[in-house]
Amino acid sequence: MRRRILSLLAISLTLMGCQNAGNGSGDFPFVDDPDKAYLTRNGDNYGKGGLSHSYQSMCRTFSATRIQEALDDGKQVVLFFEMDGCKSCESAHNDLTHFYLSSLVEVESVHFEDGNHEEIRDELRALRDAHPSISEALGDTIYFPSMFLIKNEKKTLPLSFLSQRESLQNLYDFFKGLMNFTLVYNFQTYDAFARFYKENDCLVYMDEEGAVAPTPFYQNVYPLASHSQKITAHIETKYVSPDDKAKFDSLLPEKTYKVEKGELAPVSSDQIPAYYA
Repeated sequence: MRRRILSLLAISLTLMGCQNAGNGSGDFPFVDDPDKAYLTRNGDNYGKGGLSHSYQSMCRTFSATRIQEALDDGKQVVLFFEMDGCKSCESAHNDLTHFYLSSLVEVESVHFEDGNHEEIRDELRALRDAHPSISEALGDTIYFPSMFLIKNEKKTLPLSFLSQRESLQNLYDFFKGLMNFTLVYNFQTYDAFARFYKENDCLVYMDEEGAVAPTPFYQNVYPLASHSQKITAHIETKYVSPDDKAKFDSLLPEKTYKVEKGELAPVSSDQIPAYYA
């Protein structure tokens, strides 16, 4: 049953019912298919476990500026629409939480709650005006919860995942058919990175403060890292809090490191291609 609740721009927001899903588990393997979107992972989710967390806490906070920066950098983006009091969102909660825990896929959350509709309306207007493909994919009605994959400025795909939720494995298989889940992890918090680098061999790259998009990471590292089965940790300095920035600067005085489970060794930029060879 559908119920109109609100109008934003030319967007009318409508609730969409969904079935309860079964339980299951799974992990996304590394895939490298040129026809699929290449998605980075939300490194700040590393170390989280169990349903004491929620899918909302595992998403980045949506802003049109952030989406534009991501597209300028050459990243593909997943937009997730959800709303307080949405029964269909609550029904999907466990599956989505397990999904985010196992995949760590980086998702931008468009979260509607009392008092923020005007703000989100303005953000969506800016995004729709800048990218006709996004406006076309969103259409005149948004259903909750729903997802959209923005592959680039010209291509946006609606992800009708709710119909795949007969089991959690079906949900994995659905997304696996559309996306390359790379081993590139973006970090904005120090604590999550500290857990990560102590447990994983990886290459670490920290942006220079004040760098403008596209950053050297997306110019020099990401094209190699997105096609590699080796792990990469990317510190997104422009989104790091001042306190965490000080911790990162203390731990990482250089820009690039090779890590062997906690052992940090600075490497020069010309050594990066050799790491992925």
